[in-house]
Amino acid sequence: MEANALLIDPATRTVEEVYWREVDPKGLLELYQLLDCEGIETILVSKNGRLWVNSEAKTEEELPMAEQRGFFVIDTHDIPANIIGKALYQRTSVGKNRRILKLDMDAEEMMERLRWL
Repeated sequence: MEANALLIDPATRTVEEVYWREVDPKGLLELYQLLDCEGIETILVSKNGRLWVNSEAKTEEELPMAEQRGFFVIDTHDIPANIIGKALYQRTSVGKNRRILKLDMDAEEMMERLRWL
């Protein structure tokens, strides 16, 4: 299947093209495994782009884990965000019948938007 998301791993400083669908029966469990976390939230980084992140990825309590999990700043469409741990970037349509859209960048282009800390 064609990649529809980018997995960002600041611990290894890599971006990998992956396939993930929220609506698959095991989709949420797979996302927990991809992000290596127990709670998930989304951060809108553009009109159609969003990051799936550990729900504690932006809290000060997680700062001691930053060295182990990795830490990065992403700047997509002029909206910087500081993130601790892995993140999954995906594009979706807006509205009631949300659907996954084609990626607007590849792994190499995403790497250019990241600053590892």
